[in-house]
Amino acid sequence: MSIEKKAMQRIEKEFKDMTSKDSLYSIGRDSNNLFKWNAMIQGPEGTPYAGGMFSIDIKFPKNYPFTAPKFTFKTQIYHPNINSEGSICLNILKDKWSPPLTVEKELLSITSLLADPNPDDPLVGEIGELFKKSFRVHPSMFSPRFSKTRLARQLHDLSSLTPAAFPLADVAPIRCSHSLPLLLWLSTRFLGG
Repeated sequence: MSIEKKAMQRIEKEFKDMTSKDSLYSIGRDSNNLFKWNAMIQGPEGTPYAGGMFSIDIKFPKNYPFTAPKFTFKTQIYHPNINSEGSICLNILKDKWSPPLTVEKELLSITSLLADPNPDDPLVGEIGELFKKSFRVHPSMFSPRFSKTRLARQLHDLSSLTPAAFPLADVAPIRCSHSLPLLLWLSTRFLGG
């Protein structure tokens, strides 16, 4: 049996498993190409991404599962480990991939990344640095509704003022459910208005 045929069998099995009522994710596939899927994941509860739905394209290589599938966010998201093209910086999608892993486990890892970003190893350095150094605010505090918008630019502008203008030693990490309250808090805290 060819490697491609084995890949097709494995992909078909995973698709059947994920379309069962027990799966946490919504999956669809290209009717003309078994090697192309689309997944919808929900933003994790307890994060600003909660309530958001994120579309992810999945492309399987012909030698799957010996090579990892490629996951790409189609929904824009403001996150230090996901860039504007939708590429995801997650080790098990690249060098830590192993054949026993499944698409469902990978989607679970991506969901976990949304809940717990890694600004110390960012794909988008500017976003990682903005939160790690300037505000000590975790990047996951941005809701998807505000990603890549005026809010992100405003926070970036505020971050350029911070080092020279304000000592941040007394600023504790904050949590809020949406970016707008964060921006309002920052503006009252640092700009007096």
